[in-house]
Amino acid sequence: MPKIVKMDSLEEKRRRIRGTIAKGMTLYEYNNIDMSEILGCSVSTFKKRKRYPEEFTLQQLWTLSKVLHFNKDDIEEFV
Repeated sequence: MPKIVKMDSLEEKRRRIRGTIAKGMTLYEYNNIDMSEILGCSVSTFKKRKRYPEEFTLQQLWTLSKVLHFNKDDIEEFV
């Protein structure tokens, strides 16, 4: 039987935000290279920020929201 690991609230938020970004990238067919160019950062920086979404700048979050067409519920998960 698999182990059940309890997540802390920060890790749960990270996973929700990563899922929201991944959903948008899949829906609009963006890859990591495309997103790094859109956000004006290197691919490695984008991957790091995707893993630790609290490191995105406000400007980058606004850009993600616009490019990936986040709805109000998606944006509320970021707060």
